[in-house]
Order: sequence, then structure tokens, then C-alpha cells
Amino acid sequence: MKKTSLLIFCLILFSSCATKLKVRSRSVASVDQTSCTNVINSLMSNNHHKISKLKSTGRPIILVTDTSLEMSNGVVTVVKKMTAELDELGIPYRFISPENVPGYVIKSEKAQGTGIHYLSHKMLRDILKKENPMAIHLVTEGMIGESVRKYALEQGIPFSTFYHTAWPEFFHEMFNLPVALGEKYVSRFHKTADTVMSATDSMVKRLKEIGIPENKLKIRSHGVDIKHFHPRKKADFLPEVKEVFENNEGPFSLFVGRISPEKNIQDFLDADTEGTKIIVGDGPLLESFRAAQAKGKYKNVVFTGRQGGEKLAQFYSGADVFVFPSKSDTFGLVQLEALASGTPVAAYPVQGPIDVITPEIGSLNDNLEIAIREALKVDPLKARAFAENYSWKHTALQFVEQIHEIPQSTIENLSAKMPMYQKVPLMTTAAGTVYAIIYYVDEELDK
Repeated sequence: MKKTSLLIFCLILFSSCATKLKVRSRSVASVDQTSCTNVINSLMSNNHHKISKLKSTGRPIILVTDTSLEMSNGVVTVVKKMTAELDELGIPYRFISPENVPGYVIKSEKAQGTGIHYLSHKMLRDILKKENPMAIHLVTEGMIGESVRKYALEQGIPFSTFYHTAWPEFFHEMFNLPVALGEKYVSRFHKTADTVMSATDSMVKRLKEIGIPENKLKIRSHGVDIKHFHPRKKADFLPEVKEVFENNEGPFSLFVGRISPEKNIQDFLDADTEGTKIIVGDGPLLESFRAAQAKGKYKNVVFTGRQGGEKLAQFYSGADVFVFPSKSDTFGLVQLEALASGTPVAAYPVQGPIDVITPEIGSLNDNLEIAIREALKVDPLKARAFAENYSWKHTALQFVEQIHEIPQSTIENLSAKMPMYQKVPLMTTAAGTVYAIIYYVDEELDK
């Protein structure tokens, strides 16, 4: 896994470098409901003209992502929740994603759904001519995002980006790569955008540190579905959920997310805590954890697999504390989902949690065991009250406010001409071949 993931990172970094470039504070504050309503009304008023123009012209917002919309992760959740609000507002949008871009998606859990895709200038010109977009927003930094970024720069098309994952810290934590290498890639990708969005103050500060101009940085907060995630009575739980809580001892410590190395679940599993740990999710490490459990390890742990809908909401509500051990997430939507369910959060004092969690709703500590013990003392009602301040409508309106309009004349004058080095995508083809060989060898060695 390390070999393949490391190569993926190098491919993206090399692809970015092939183009010449043209050019403890908290973002989540506890405010009352009246204040939140006023903020939303203000955003609606300030962006009335832009919203009306998007609706009346029918020109869509193009959302570019390398993450398959069929996957289950934080990025996909944000995109789906935000686009649902765009639907409510009557704002059109289109996706450029692995579902409609030629390429190959690695199905193995090791590669975590990563694909190799290439968009030629002609393909992009044809897409943009057909869709006639009002704006372009790059959701992720992968090969699709890189292809669109290059074309936008060469054609003078304004675009925005969003920084979801702390890549420098992620690759250092996972593969011991120099943090400076990740910083260079993030800077080269995002500083060419007209606006760079991120969810928290600490991430804005981090992006500024690695070279993104301050005037380009904007906060676009995340939301939570408080109608779906709310405190529930265990007596009303579905039988299969109720069984978990009735057949095990409390207190119950919960993790929800992808069962993969970057989530740092091992720290949670190794923590000496009372009661039962519940691990909800699927991913490349799940089977190895279950195999270890079958041999006598993790005796106080329940692995439920992936859950959704009412079952997931009940697991959140039934837990006594939600544990967020990741050190590389830039936000962690699951934190808000837990708080909305009346479940306090325990986490490390790192980017993401430090922007959300206060002593009134959870605990941050370099010692995860201490954080869990302290979070168990928190009043669940305060956790719920805090989460009630956040909505996806607010997120969508911030997004509309921050995107950049593409002049009609720019779309009409688009060219399919490419620099010579892009006419035949030898780099992509060669890189894909090497990737496939290493992936095949890696799979064979594991048999």
C-alpha cells in the first residue's frame, strides 16, 4: 500500500510541476439561533443578484473532483450536502468526476479508489463550450483537478479551489515524506486559484504559511443535518443496533469513518479505556482488525462495518463519547454529526478538532485516554445545542458568494491548442504503466 500511495503522490506532484505557474483561533463559534438566521438572511441578501443570475441564465457551476461520488468519505458528504442545497436554491451545477472522465479507477481497497485520468485540452474545450459554465470550482487536487487547473490557467479562466485534506502532514505521517515536499505541492496547486476555500481558521493560517496569498483565502464552513442527527432513546433503536448496546458494557466510545491508516484508528484501539469501543465504517484495515480480534485481540471492541441512515444516527446517539483520533483531517464532519446527536467529542489538539471542540462540548488532549475520560464528563445537551448552529444552507450560500463568474466571451474564445508536451500525454501514460506494474507486483507479493 505504501508503495502505491507514494507513487500516486509523486505522479500528482510531478504533473503539477510540469506546468509554469502564471502567476488557537476558532472558526466555529457558539452563537444563538437568531444570530445564525440573521447570517443566512444576510448571505441571501448580499448574493441575491448572483443567485438570480445563476438561476435565470441556466449557466451551471462546474464542480471538479477526483473523488468518485460513489465513495463514502467526508469530501463526498460535503459535496452532496452542498449540492442538495444548491438544488433547493434552484442553482444549476455539473460534475467533472471519475464517473464521466476517461481513465482507469483502481478497485483495490489498497488504492482507496484512486484513478488515473487524463483530460485533453480538446475534451475540456468541448465540455465547457457545451455546458457554458458560470463558474469552475476544483474540489480536489488529483489528476482531473490538475488537468482542469492547467487548462484554466492557459485560457485565462477564473476558478476556485477547496483545501479538504492536510496533505503535507498526511504524507509525512503515512510515508515519512518531508513536510516541505507536500507544502510545495499544495502551494503550487492552490495559489494559482482566484479563491482558495477552507473550513477553518487554522487551515487558512496554515495555507498562508505555505505561500497562499492572504487575499485569496476564504472560510467556507461545513454544516450538519440536525434533523437526522439528534439524541434518541435507546428503547427506540433498531434491534441490530440495540443489541450492540445491550450485549456490551458501557461507557461506549464510538469511532465513525473510513477504516484506513490516515484515520489513526490504532491509537484509539490501543487506548486503555473502560467499557466498549464501537468502530463503525469500512476500509482497507477492517479485515486485518477483525482477523486480529479472532485471535484474541481487541476483546472490548465491536466492528459493525459500514452503516448509514437511521442505524448510523442511532450509533451516534447511543455512544457516551465520540473519539476522533485523526491528525490529518482538516475538519472532520463526523465531529458535528456526533455533537448534533448529543455525544461529546474526544480528540487530539490538532487542526480540525482545535477549530471545533471547546471544553463545554468535548476534550482535546495529547493523551487520547485522558481526552476520552474528560469528554465523558461533558453535558450532552451542551453538545447538541452547539451543533444546532450549523446548516448546509449557510455552507452553500458562502460557496455561491466566493465563486468567480466566467465572462461569456471567455467561453466563446476557448481554444483546444496545447503546448507540445501535452499533445501526447506520455507522462500520464508512462506513469500509469509504472503504477500498474507496481500495483500488480504489490498484489502478487501479498498473495
